[in-house]
Amino acid sequence: MQPSTEILLESAIISLLNVLAVYLAAYTYELPWGGVLAVMVLVSFLTAGISRLLVRKLLKTRLRADELLSESVSMLLIALLSCLAVFIILIFRFNLPMALGISILSGIITAFVRKVIV
Repeated sequence: MQPSTEILLESAIISLLNVLAVYLAAYTYELPWGGVLAVMVLVSFLTAGISRLLVRKLLKTRLRADELLSESVSMLLIALLSCLAVFIILIFRFNLPMALGISILSGIITAFVRKVIV
C-alpha cells in the first residue's frame, strides 16, 4: 500500500471515530448540550494531535506537488464530511439553533485553549 493511501485511510478512521464519539455522547449516553460540547472539545484535541502527526507523515513522503495537493484536498474533504456528519447528529439530537451554538462554542473553546497551551 502506498504511504499516501495509508495516510488517507488513517485520516478517515480518525474522522469516523470522532463522529462515533459525538454520536455516543448525544444518543447512547443522552448527555445534555454541555456534555456533548465537552466531548466535542476533547475529541477535537485528540483529532488535532493525530491529524498533525498524519500531515507530518504526509510531508515526509516523497510526493510530487500535484500528488501532495491531491492528498491534501482529500484530507480536507474527509474533514468536511466528518464535520457535516457531526452537525447532522447535533441537529437531530437538539434543534438547529442549539446545534449551531454547540458547533460554534466548540470551535471557539478549542481555538482558545490551543492558543493558551501553544
